[in-house]
Amino acid sequence: MQKFLISPFFVLGLFIVIFISDILAFVYGWYWSVQYVDSIHHFLGGLWIASVVCSFLNIRKKIFDIKKSFLVSLILVLGVVAIAGIGWEFFEFGLEKYAETQIVVYEKLGLQDTLADLFFDILGGLIFAILYLLSFREKLG
Repeated sequence: MQKFLISPFFVLGLFIVIFISDILAFVYGWYWSVQYVDSIHHFLGGLWIASVVCSFLNIRKKIFDIKKSFLVSLILVLGVVAIAGIGWEFFEFGLEKYAETQIVVYEKLGLQDTLADLFFDILGGLIFAILYLLSFREKLG
């Protein structure tokens, strides 16, 4: 399972699923008509960012050995996921503030939406990181 979670097939496949479902959600108005579509996308986004980070760390073993410290690895992965989520929220804020055109219309949802988005980003990253890091323990034990 460990190799599958960081395989290019999984990482690229998850990105494609998120990308296509995001386009469909905009085209068909699911963000406004289906209650949890945005939360699901943020969860999947957090999962994807965590898979990219773990994949990178697996390739760069000389920089950081992900197997040595579960807690440090978890904090590192979640930190990157949180930074990516915050970056995305700044992007959404910019769209809300400056790009209100006929093509892109974001609802001004405020702090509650931002915090929910960040929560689901981090939750997705946490679940991926725990699954991935526990797969090392299964291999060792």
